[in-house]
Amino acid sequence: MPETKPVVEQLGYIGGQEEDLGGCCIPFVLRVNGKEHYVLYEVHTYRDGKDINPQAGNERIKAKHSKLEFKTSVEMMFEFAKVQRRLGIDRKLPWIETDRFCGYNIPNKEFKDASLRYHKIK
Repeated sequence: MPETKPVVEQLGYIGGQEEDLGGCCIPFVLRVNGKEHYVLYEVHTYRDGKDINPQAGNERIKAKHSKLEFKTSVEMMFEFAKVQRRLGIDRKLPWIETDRFCGYNIPNKEFKDASLRYHKIK
């Protein structure tokens, strides 16, 4: 019997933090309705100057999620390699604002399991 591939496969991770703000970039293979989607996901936190916490009197920290979809995993990993080499995320590419599930109806547990598999392999 052939082995079933996971719904979410994480192929890498790079992240960083400066004081209380941070972010990461993750290449995913998302398997939905029999199709594979190659998604480079990026999230970063920022201080929202328009949303002040009345108790603390400071700006609330929020997260912004973005993604790029590619036709092949090779294209996706080529772009991710640039991020790994600290060349940064290319904002000239057509990044789309999304949510932490990359816009797909995939349970959070699938993403958590993918992260555990990836970090266990490393």
